[in-house]
Amino acid sequence: MIINTRTQRGYDIATALRGPDFKCRVRGKYINVDATLKYIFTARLRTIVGVRDKEVVIRPGGSSAHLVGSVSRLIDMIEHHGHVFDVSGMEHWLKHVDRGFRSLPWHKQSAETVLLAETAWHLWDFTVFRSAASKSNSIKYLRELAEPT
Repeated sequence: MIINTRTQRGYDIATALRGPDFKCRVRGKYINVDATLKYIFTARLRTIVGVRDKEVVIRPGGSSAHLVGSVSRLIDMIEHHGHVFDVSGMEHWLKHVDRGFRSLPWHKQSAETVLLAETAWHLWDFTVFRSAASKSNSIKYLRELAEPT
């Protein structure tokens, strides 16, 4: 897929392709938040647009079981450690991811891309808004990913 970065849609896709570039440490120990985000979003977007990712191979349209498990682990990391690491880099990057998936051309859109955009938005909402109601709504949506329909 050719991405025209002179357009807003192309720019949105390109920024999401880059992947997260922040590290999270808690009490000197590295927490795998950036790698988890890369697995959930970046690797899938790269696969959808035809970029080969050497680190993670994802089959488009495959099972969402791994996505669900990764999102659950990420929520646990944020709930337990989010108060001690700076989530501003993650918040900023998640907005790019949401826009990147929503900016894909129609022939690249699928139930998976909509799911990923919504997941990015809810993760953003979860990290930005610290109110109990907002967190509860986001967690409810993200946990419901695991429920078969």
